Amino acid sequence: MSSVNVAQKAFHGAVDQNNLPRVTPVHVVGGAGIAPSIQPDRAASPVSRRAAFTPTPDAFADIYEDEVHLSIWQRRLEPALIEECAAFLNQKGFNSHRLVVPKVKIQNLGDVIPGLDAFPNLCADIELLADMFTCLFDLSAIGIRLSVLSDTMCPRFHVDRVPCRLITTYSGVATEWLPHDQLDRTKLGAGSGGLSDAESGLYPFTQSIQSLAAGEVALLKGELWAGNEGAGLVHRSPAVEPGSQRLILTFDIASSDD
Repeated sequence: MSSVNVAQKAFHGAVDQNNLPRVTPVHVVGGAGIAPSIQPDRAASPVSRRAAFTPTPDAFADIYEDEVHLSIWQRRLEPALIEECAAFLNQKGFNSHRLVVPKVKIQNLGDVIPGLDAFPNLCADIELLADMFTCLFDLSAIGIRLSVLSDTMCPRFHVDRVPCRLITTYSGVATEWLPHDQLDRTKLGAGSGGLSDAESGLYPFTQSIQSLAAGEVALLKGELWAGNEGAGLVHRSPAVEPGSQRLILTFDIASSDD
């Protein structure tokens, strides 16, 4: 049985048993973005936050725990999917595609993302994750971004001004993040005083920087998740070596009215 079939069976089993909670979608005017720099008097957060690591799709439900602001499904991609992703990167003319897809169309993404239908394993995996994301948050639509990157998209550590974002890296180096108890939020954005993240004192040690692995699926709580203000996951895009590429997928909460 393929990884897609195993994941789908496990996930829908959890849904059937009502193990996955639901939440009313949050409509964000203006879409996803990066939160403005946090002022020093707001930076010290008395709350605790942690990352949750789970080897099954049950990881999706962990994001509803108040103290969890990063939930990671520690999956490994099947060889056939890895090969397809490499072929996808080698095609010409695809850089990035971003769109809002109604729930009724997420099982036909090959029809709405140009060229995706030529890569059935990749298409099926994206459709699976889209189905899981819309089910988890009871959405009428999701914002999808599929990108091929040869440079660093967001090189500075930051927080996202969204309720929750899914991210997975199919090929190449994956997203980096900082544990909640190993950073000084006063050094984000303008608080850095123009210094680099490494020089500003944002984190105490280089070893504080954590990284996702290719294939893993992560849910990141942002600043607009109710009760998570000032505790959005601090993360950044990794440095990309010359001649290398990344294939990444992100989902955001959206509505069919967008």
